Amino acid sequence: GSFIIGFFIGLAVISIYYNSPITSEGVDYNKDGIMDEQYIYKNDRLSRVEIDRNLDGRMDDVLHYDRNGILIFSESDENLDGKLDTKVEFKYGQPVTQESDTNGDGYKNFRIIYADGRVDRIEFFSPETKRKIKIQQFGDFTLESSTVDKNNDGVMDASTQYDEIEEIKKTESAKFRSDE
Repeated sequence: GSFIIGFFIGLAVISIYYNSPITSEGVDYNKDGIMDEQYIYKNDRLSRVEIDRNLDGRMDDVLHYDRNGILIFSESDENLDGKLDTKVEFKYGQPVTQESDTNGDGYKNFRIIYADGRVDRIEFFSPETKRKIKIQQFGDFTLESSTVDKNNDGVMDASTQYDEIEEIKKTESAKFRSDE
């Protein structure tokens, strides 16, 4: 009796092992024979991981690793149009900056700056002048302030302060220097 139970347990384990979508080359999540997450090695070290998030056969995320296997930057196709439009740089496994081209013109439309892995500020850029037109500053969980260049001259004209639930606390109009 126990031999038959052991046999069937062993058969189940072998079946699960050989039918797993995970291999050393990657993962085929939808089991269509095409890797949806592909591991690329260079000199027996993980160099890159390519991920097809929406399972359409095109890679939507590419994670790049240094020779020690530490993530250094990623590229993503956020709108799933087949073009990598967002780049995130990492240091010690935490995001440092993220830049995105949301309209496909080849220039960044916004940059996110992280501090200790959390969003510190977001800078928005004019599609016409490529200058900063808005800066949002964040606290631990919420938006604390923003400055805006209302006339697109490269100088911040207005400042808004927010309370802990991101309601406007104070608004000022003046010239604020943007740290270009």
